[in-house]
Amino acid sequence: MKGKYTACTPNGVIKPRFFVQFLNVVPFIPSSTHVSCPLPHIRRHWYYDHNVYRSGEGPYFPRSHRVVNKSMNKQGRFVAVLTGAGISAESGIPTFRGKDRLWENHRVVDVACPAAYARNPQLVQQFYNQRRRALLAPSVKPNAAHLALAKLERQYDAGSVVIITQNVDNLHERAGSKRIFHIHGELLKVRCSVTGEVFEIKEDVVHGQTRCHCCGKTSTLRPHIVWFDEVPFYMDEIQEIMKCTALFVAIGTSGNVYPAAGLATMAKSYGARTLEMNLEPGENCSDFDECVYGKASEIVPAWVERLLQSN
Repeated sequence: MKGKYTACTPNGVIKPRFFVQFLNVVPFIPSSTHVSCPLPHIRRHWYYDHNVYRSGEGPYFPRSHRVVNKSMNKQGRFVAVLTGAGISAESGIPTFRGKDRLWENHRVVDVACPAAYARNPQLVQQFYNQRRRALLAPSVKPNAAHLALAKLERQYDAGSVVIITQNVDNLHERAGSKRIFHIHGELLKVRCSVTGEVFEIKEDVVHGQTRCHCCGKTSTLRPHIVWFDEVPFYMDEIQEIMKCTALFVAIGTSGNVYPAAGLATMAKSYGARTLEMNLEPGENCSDFDECVYGKASEIVPAWVERLLQSN
């Protein structure tokens, strides 16, 4: 029976009203992409997710481009982009998502926490040496999504586009982005556990052999990485950015790693519009006003081009 939240499609099938309205306005999008939009909360935590497969140009971003173009006319407003492992996966970077993922038959949590480093620093250094070598491989390069975000940043005033990344790689830097907050640290850096000084490094670190430049010891350099049970970097600065954010975008994030997963809610509380671009819905997908799903290398460049064309 039709009601407040239902309507008839042209063939007489009763569907949620928002779904019918959506089909009437959505233009064509890539066949590899699906779009998800939340219905009114008829009951608590209820979320309606549907797939729309189209061919041709797209994808469709109903309001984000208007929000950006309007906000860029106001000084001190930001487009804040949170990126996760999904954006770098297409560049050949392993995700290691989840505490139960394995590396050389070791759980990642067993080589990525302070207790593991205290117990077996040699093993922890081996893990990060291997990841560092993988990042520096000639085959690993920024993909179209990284390049599109750098292009977006170049088109607006300096600092208006902010990249907040959970990734420890340097693909955003290599793509040309300038204002980047690595909240989980950086793989190509080490930190002296005595002085706190941070150094760039590309070679392997061998515990007991690699000498620290500032303290002169051979057992004080640890990866400049935020491990499990440690506090992410730059959270105070990011909270201030959220207060002035017009559009918050999450790309390639799982939505279950906090405090990053809570940034969408924080941004909305300060009046920002929110957009999720992901391969599949994140666990916090209901926090977003718009959701577009597909490969980051396809949907992110399409979004950036739409923004720039409408500017």
